[in-house]
Formats: sequence, structure tokens, C-alpha cells
Amino acid sequence: MQAEHFMKIAMKTGEQLLVNGAEIYRVEDTVYRILESVINVTEIEVISTYSSIMISFYYDVHITCIKKIKDRTINLYKIKKVNDFSRRFVRGDISFDEAETILEDIEGIEPYSGKYRVAMAAFGSSMFTLGLKGTALDAIMTFIAVLISQFVLSRTRHTGRKYFMETLYGAVIVSFVAILADSLNIISNLDLVIIGSIMILFPGVAITNAVRDIMNGDMVSGLIGMIQATFVSIALAIGVGLIIKSYIFLGGLL
Repeated sequence: MQAEHFMKIAMKTGEQLLVNGAEIYRVEDTVYRILESVINVTEIEVISTYSSIMISFYYDVHITCIKKIKDRTINLYKIKKVNDFSRRFVRGDISFDEAETILEDIEGIEPYSGKYRVAMAAFGSSMFTLGLKGTALDAIMTFIAVLISQFVLSRTRHTGRKYFMETLYGAVIVSFVAILADSLNIISNLDLVIIGSIMILFPGVAITNAVRDIMNGDMVSGLIGMIQATFVSIALAIGVGLIIKSYIFLGGLL
């Protein structure tokens, strides 16, 4: 049935955008344009949130499909590839059979290896510390703290831990390593090491996407994104604050 064929292409496109961190308005707009470009497809409705997509249209019969999204990540390369695909499809440069193959290829793109991502996260955080006027030793300890935290998190991610607890654990680990280095007089600026270390955990993309969704009129999705980013920020504050308070308390006892 052709309608089901169209739905499969549209849903896979929206799913790949949403799973890889695209804004809600981009998901809805891209899926709408793909279906609008198909002859005789009418009454198109596309509704997306941070955890689901609903698509409905008329092509001989009404057809509706809902897809729940369980996990999201940030992969701008895949978003770019889907955007390129959607533009070519709307122009008519891609057949329906080719469209399915291209989308499957995009979905199958392997992310960077775990070791590479851990190393780049540590390197980026150390640059934040340097940018905040930290010393070379501060930057090195930031690199080590983030390296340890990201390595531990990558090894325990299979436990199904959600974003709040993952952020909390990451903040606890980097704060503990930074305070340990400070107690041994290795670093000069404890605050800059902690700030640089948690920058990689800060939900900057989530906040940006939420603001853009709100500005585009997607109030519900934007507010959900803001709430999620707020909880991640709270997890950061709890993780760092817990370790600092414990350090001060134990220091007072000693």
C-alpha cells in the first residue's frame, strides 16, 4: 500500500531528526514538507514532542502513525545528512525506494568510538579551564577529572541510568577528583577546575533548542525542554554541592 510506504519514509525521517537532537519545529517542518511533496497527499498533520512523533495524512484513506522515542542524543552530522536528504527528496531527485535506502544508511552511521568521545570531552573541558584563566596544571587536572568521569559513565551506561542520575554521578566524580587535587596542592584554582569539568555536562544544546522551539510557537515542547534542562542543571548543582559540603564538613572535623 503506497500510503504505508509514504508513512514509513516520513516517520523514519522525523525519527532520525528527533533521536539525534534536532529542534521540534525542524522535525515537524521537515516531515510536513516531505509529505507535501508527494502528489495526492492531503490533510497532513505532524505533531512532535521530545519523546514522540504523530503523523496523519489522507491518501485514498486516512492513515495515522505514532512513534515513541525512548532515547535521544546529539549527533549534528546525522541531522545534516537527514536535512540534505529531505531537500533532495522534496526536489524530486530521490525515488521512494532510494529514500528508504538512504535513511537506513543514515541510521546505520556509526558514532565516534567511546575512547575518542571520552578524550575529546576531556580535552574540551580543559580548554574551558584555560579560557577561564586557569593555570596549565588546572587544565591538566580538568582533563584528568573529565577523563575519569566520562570513562566511568561510559562503562556503566548499560545499566539504563537516565540523564538526571548520569549528570549527578558525573558531577560527583569530577568534583571529588578536583577537591582531591586541591587538598594535595596540585592545582591553584579549585573553582575553575570544577567549572571547566562540568561544562561538558551542562545542557547547552537542550536550552538552545528549547528557546528556539518557544520562539517558533511550540510552547509545550519548548517548556518540556526547559524543564529537562533545569533538572540536568539541578543534578549538576547537587553533585558539586554534595562533594564540596562533604569536604568542608570533614575538614571541620579534622
